[in-house]
Amino acid sequence: MKTFRFIGIVMMTVLMCMNFSSCSDDSNDDTKNKLLGVWKQVNYLQGYYSRNWIYIQFNNDGTCYYSSDVNTLSAKNQASWGYSENSKMLRIYTEDGYYTYNFDFEFQDNGDWIGTENINGKETIYIYAKYK
Repeated sequence: MKTFRFIGIVMMTVLMCMNFSSCSDDSNDDTKNKLLGVWKQVNYLQGYYSRNWIYIQFNNDGTCYYSSDVNTLSAKNQASWGYSENSKMLRIYTEDGYYTYNFDFEFQDNGDWIGTENINGKETIYIYAKYK
């Protein structure tokens, strides 16, 4: 009888451990949520090309607005965006589908993010800080 009780306790313990385990990784959603809002380009390191996107506003619906002036962020300059946790790639693509911008992406300890764009083997590194 003690053996059956012991086996029952072990089985319950195993079942409890399985119930508290998670099968999904929420870090992709965490990164997307951290990106929401308006970001200001605070620096870029010499590279192939300098984007005139001083401000970028990432929206929850997968759209983003970009402008050189924070007061003109609107659907007039709209693109779509997506982020892949596996490849650490931030993609911004224009609504007409003509341009796709790929940034190797990483958050810094201070909350800023760095995007590295590679065009024809030449890198440009953009640094953005949260604006609001």
